[in-house]
Amino acid sequence: MKFKFIDLFAGVGGFRMALQNLDGRCVFSSEWNQHAKETYFQNYGEYPEGDITLDETKAKIPEQFDILCGGFPCQAFSVAGNQKGFNETRGTLFFDIVDIAKKHQPRVLFLENVKNLISHDKGNTFEVIKNTLKEIGYAVYFQVLNSMTHANVPQNRERIFIVAFNEALVPNHAEFQFPEAIPLTKTIHDFLETRQVDQKYYYQPDHKYYPALDTAIQSTDTVFQWRRKYVRENKSNVCPTLTANMGAGGHNVPLIRDAFGIRKLTPKECFAFQGYPMDVFKMPEIADSHLYMQAGNSVTMPLIQRIAEQILEVLIKNLKKGGVMDIQKENEQIQEAFEIEADEIGFCLDKKWGDYENPYENSDTALAFDLFKKGWQTKAQAVPEGFVLVKKVHPDAIVHNQGLGLFKECQVIYGWDGKSKDFKDALNKGFYHGVKLGAKAVLETTMIEAQEQGND
Repeated sequence: MKFKFIDLFAGVGGFRMALQNLDGRCVFSSEWNQHAKETYFQNYGEYPEGDITLDETKAKIPEQFDILCGGFPCQAFSVAGNQKGFNETRGTLFFDIVDIAKKHQPRVLFLENVKNLISHDKGNTFEVIKNTLKEIGYAVYFQVLNSMTHANVPQNRERIFIVAFNEALVPNHAEFQFPEAIPLTKTIHDFLETRQVDQKYYYQPDHKYYPALDTAIQSTDTVFQWRRKYVRENKSNVCPTLTANMGAGGHNVPLIRDAFGIRKLTPKECFAFQGYPMDVFKMPEIADSHLYMQAGNSVTMPLIQRIAEQILEVLIKNLKKGGVMDIQKENEQIQEAFEIEADEIGFCLDKKWGDYENPYENSDTALAFDLFKKGWQTKAQAVPEGFVLVKKVHPDAIVHNQGLGLFKECQVIYGWDGKSKDFKDALNKGFYHGVKLGAKAVLETTMIEAQEQGND
């Protein structure tokens, strides 16, 4: 399934990599940290936009997309961040997500945060989040999942994942389920360098802590942590939770013993323990402290991908079943709403699209017309959403009212020029939702095929 998403609080792009693996297309990204932007650029060839709290940044978000992704900053809700919550600026960034969702109405919000979000302020913070999303029309599902039990990644990392469906656009949202636990078949050795790494990562015998480390760190199958005065062995043979304060230096980075000595995990290995393929993921030439922090702040990419697969399963069912059923059920009401304005916009609803000749010489506009023609023949009321989809592919296409009929209705819905009180009323009653879902089912594949043919 082809879909569009935006990547907020993007970090190094864990959400992006996961969703691109599933045929998603990122149409906007935002990240304020300049060093994270550099890593993002190395892997995706573009720099994210900046501060998402600014109106000028939000104005760059495309009008239409399917999924809003965001691991919104967790420090305000974590123990390490002193649990200031909504009293801190980073905590209020959640409400920027709400503003964007209200304006753009994506089908899904896919969010991630620290486990402590649930218990913060005796549960009041999370209640505000859930209730706010419900107030703007989203059905909320959430679950705490661990990377080592749900992603086959040997890192003990618990995070809360929030998936919220637009109730009007995804009426079958109750079919959503988070992924089941899977066996942990990979070991730490699948994520470690096999060669000797740079000497700067090894503890030398003259280091003041070396005697204590040498005594405690014996196994080569375990990841250890230095706790100021003692060494902690992770007896589950997995990596402990990677945290942003690894970037603070010292002994916050997990330790291992390899064939060459006792050393810290390298930044590359830390990204590997977040599920980024070691042979694919690229790191810029910046200080290790920044890379460690980025790895600690990141999501575990394969877990994001597993959850996204469950989300797409619901959306695909909605397009194949819910959308078509909605069109059949609401068709008469939609037709009545359209007919009210038919004379004003100079379009005869009784006339078949097949009766129109393609008058356009411009290839983009001709393609738009042909897609509408096919859309009309297949699902009579698919035209409005089809126009929006075509405009996304060909934003410069010039559209003529006689050729595209219901253009003005689309203008009203998406804030373009035009007036249609009666259609707004119909929209408010929910009549349009069936059209929107059905149109995507009809035209999405058509548009992709037409693009491919045009590129040949």
